[in-house]
Amino acid sequence: MTRRIVAAYGITWLTDFAGTLLVFAVTRSLAEQRVGTLTMGLISGGFAAALSLSTYFGGRIADRFGHIKVIVAATLLLLPCLMCVALVDSANWWYYLAYVGAGGAVGMVYPPTVAWLTLSHRGPSLQRKLFGFCLVWNLGMISGHTLGGQLFGAWGHSAVLFSAISLLPLSLLLAAWGRRGDANSPDLVEENQEVETRDNSTELAAAFAVLGWVANVGGTFSMSVILFLLPDLSVQIGVTSEHQGGIVAFSRGVVIATYLLMAIARYWRFRFAGAVGSQALAVMGLIYLAAASNERELIIGLVVFSILPAYNYFSSLFYSTVGSAAQRRGTWVGIHESTFGVGLTLGSILGGWIGSYAGVRSSFLLAAVVVCALTIVQTILYIKLVLPLHKSRSRRASKERPDWSLDDVGVMGRDSKAIGRQR
Repeated sequence: MTRRIVAAYGITWLTDFAGTLLVFAVTRSLAEQRVGTLTMGLISGGFAAALSLSTYFGGRIADRFGHIKVIVAATLLLLPCLMCVALVDSANWWYYLAYVGAGGAVGMVYPPTVAWLTLSHRGPSLQRKLFGFCLVWNLGMISGHTLGGQLFGAWGHSAVLFSAISLLPLSLLLAAWGRRGDANSPDLVEENQEVETRDNSTELAAAFAVLGWVANVGGTFSMSVILFLLPDLSVQIGVTSEHQGGIVAFSRGVVIATYLLMAIARYWRFRFAGAVGSQALAVMGLIYLAAASNERELIIGLVVFSILPAYNYFSSLFYSTVGSAAQRRGTWVGIHESTFGVGLTLGSILGGWIGSYAGVRSSFLLAAVVVCALTIVQTILYIKLVLPLHKSRSRRASKERPDWSLDDVGVMGRDSKAIGRQR
């Protein structure tokens, strides 16, 4: 494993660790202050909106000016934002401005990190790197919820935030260390010299990426209700901060298990049935959460729901990287990440709004309706974008053997004999 890969994984883990600590501290603190569901939704919506914009523009900027420069700049921006949230009282508007700014800084890290990690990789190595990224990203969230719950219960809001601040220098050191390894990296030279090709399978990945982006909005709409408004429900049914952190961390374990199954299994690739099934499970989980009255029911609802964000994230990231050229990978990953931000923004604001009138449980029901509606949209897009490509590929397969076979497209690798002939 090269320096670049280790550094990218480390930066991902530390950034999400710090970001999760921040979100946990702010949302739990506001929930205990009883600021109201609408206020929590609006504040969290600002955080998510900043994250959405920064992921999109962060990817485009990284393609032009370099991945490491954007990662370092975003990390340096996150540091004063965390300091402000830790030191300023929640009655001060600077507290909320810093919280929103932190969302922008966190979001700007992910697209350049994925692009730096994968570069022009295809084949099994791409699959391994995407799985590794998803794994460490979720380990960061698990770490944040677990440690955040314990620190908040023992020492309060500021202890959680100062812990997040202590992680950022490590991220900067990893960026510098990984960059030094790039100059003499043989695999980097080979990747940069790889000729990009586009054929029917690559176009199919690009079409599925569009479906994945739509699914992302519905999935993260629901995820935002859980991430930002679950503290309110937890307080209502008497779940402590320590247990709340543990419950959410456990649900992320389900996400990781789903990633592992997707990395091993190949059935879901370039098939629509998996997406529909994961969204059906999410709807059931959300309805169960809306009726939860104790910890056990909270856990069951989260576990059933958690298959959706796992499926959406891994499949969308896979299609976005496979369907894009290396020179524009930061932009495509930025779009992938920004659709998550759009869902987070809409979910927190609309969920908070309806929750303020009909109770926080109604927010989970609204999320279920949104997932159903966007599944219908995806079905229409599948008919218009994907089916014609399937038909085109079938016609082409009857005339000649394609350079990439759909059976092998899960690993996206060229046949080794073909490579030998080309060399």
